Amino acid sequence: MITRWNKAPADLHLSNEYVDVWRTRLDLSSNDVNSYLATLSEDERARANRFKARGKRKEFIITRGLLRKTLGQTLDIDPSSFEFDYAEHDKPFLSVAALGVPISFNVSHSHKQALVALTLDRAIGIDIEKVRLEVSFKKLAVRFFSKHESQALGKLDKDTLPKAFFACWTRKEAFVKALGDGISFGLSEFSVSVDPDETNVSLLTHWDPGESSNWSIVNINADEDYIGALAIDGGKFKLRCWG
Repeated sequence: MITRWNKAPADLHLSNEYVDVWRTRLDLSSNDVNSYLATLSEDERARANRFKARGKRKEFIITRGLLRKTLGQTLDIDPSSFEFDYAEHDKPFLSVAALGVPISFNVSHSHKQALVALTLDRAIGIDIEKVRLEVSFKKLAVRFFSKHESQALGKLDKDTLPKAFFACWTRKEAFVKALGDGISFGLSEFSVSVDPDETNVSLLTHWDPGESSNWSIVNINADEDYIGALAIDGGKFKLRCWG
C-alpha cells in the first residue's frame, strides 16, 4: 500500500471502509500552535501547562489540537465542543453517546513529525518513529522482540539494520496500540516481518495463530528519515492520507 499525501477536502466524512491519516510537523509557528491551543478544553490546557519541557508542551498542544481539528472537520462540528473520556494508560476516547457515531482514533509523534488516524467502528493503532543510528539495535531486539524477529534482524548488515529495526518497532507498537493493551502487552508475544519495503506486512500471533487473520498492518510513509505503521482490524480497507 503506497502512501500518497493530499489536501483533505472540506466535505470529507469518516467511514469504516476507510482509514484517514493526517500528518503534521511539530516545529510549527507560534500562531499555528496558538490556533490549536484555542480548540483545547480547560482540562487539556491545564495538562499542557504541566509539561515542564517547552517542547513536550508544544507537542501535546499540536497533536491534541490536530485530533480535534480532524474530528471537527469530518463530523462537521466545532472542534472545541466535545470532551474526551480516558481509558487505561490515559488513552483518550469518545463514547458513542458523546457524538452518536463509533469513532476510533489513534495518535503518534516522534521528534518533529506527528500522525493522527481516524476511522469508524474498527480498532486502529498508529506509530511513527524517526530513524536513529545511535541505538543498540540487536541488543534491544533480543530483549524485547520475538525470537523470529531478533533472528531476522541479526542477519542484516549495518546499513540495512536501522530501517528494518524501526519498521519492526512501529509495526509492533501500532498493533499493541490497536489491541488497547498498552506496552504491558508483551512485544515478544507476536511477530511481524522486518523488511521495511514489504508491502504486505506479515503478522503471527503466538497465543492464537488464527487471530492474525483479523488484522492488517501497513506502512505509512512519512517524511524522509521517518518510518510509520498502521494496524487495523476488520478486513479490507482503503487508506487516505492528508497533509
